[in-house]
Amino acid sequence: LSDTELSGDLGVIVLAHGAGEPGDTFFANALTGLAKEFPTTIGFGMAMMNGDHLQSATDNLVKAGAKRIVVVPAALSASGSVYEQWAYYFGERDEAAYLPAPQIKPGVPVTLGAPLARHELITEMLVDHAKEVATDPTNTLVIILGHGPEDYDNNVKELDVLDTHTKRIQKMGLFGDVRAYNLQDDAPDSIRTNNVNVMRSWIENANTFGLDVVVTGYLLSTRGIQAGIDEDFAGLEYTFNKKGMSSHPSF
Repeated sequence: LSDTELSGDLGVIVLAHGAGEPGDTFFANALTGLAKEFPTTIGFGMAMMNGDHLQSATDNLVKAGAKRIVVVPAALSASGSVYEQWAYYFGERDEAAYLPAPQIKPGVPVTLGAPLARHELITEMLVDHAKEVATDPTNTLVIILGHGPEDYDNNVKELDVLDTHTKRIQKMGLFGDVRAYNLQDDAPDSIRTNNVNVMRSWIENANTFGLDVVVTGYLLSTRGIQAGIDEDFAGLEYTFNKKGMSSHPSF
C-alpha cells in the first residue's frame, strides 16, 4: 500500500479475508492514512494451504527498513478458523486451523494484534449503519447479523461478543429493540437454516406488532454473505444495510 520509497523502523501488515470488489477496494482505501505514515502491506486471503503471501509481505517490510513488525488482523473474533490460521503462521499457535504449512520467518520481532471483537468503535459503526436506513428508530427492531464460525463452541464465544454490542446499543435508547445472531454461513446446511429461521421468526414477530426491522452486518466486507440474505429473508418486511464496516469512516 505504501509508496515504494517510504521507509521506517516500524512495518505494518494488515490481514484480511478478502471478498472481491467493491469490498477489497473499500478496505484498501481505508488504510491510506496508515500507509503514508508506516510501510504498510495487506495480506489478503485465508491462507488455508500456505502462507507464501504473508512471508512476501514480511520480506517487503524488512526491505523497507522495518526493525519491528505489527500484524493487524482485520478480524472480528479470535475464535474463527481464519484468525487461528493467521496466528499459527505468525507463531502464536502451535496448531494450524487448516494445513500445517511452514510458518513465517520474519527475521525481526513481530507482534500480532488482537481482533476488533468488543471494541467500542465497532459498536459505533453498527449504530451508524443502522441509523442510515432506519426511518423511525424508536419503532425499529435492529438485528445485528454476523457471519459466525462453523463450530458450536466458537459460535457461543462469538455470540457473547455480539451480546456486548447489543447491550451497549440498548443502553443508548436509540431503537425499539436490538438483537444479534450469527448466520454460521460455512456450517452444515441444517445449522445455517436453523439460524436463518431464528432470525426470520424475529422479523415476523416484529412485523406482526408493527415494528420496522433493520438488519445491519457485523461484517467487515461490503461484499460477502450479504448476497444471500435477500433469499434467506424472502417474503419478510425489513431493510438491510449491506455496508461492511471497512466502508465506515472510523474504520
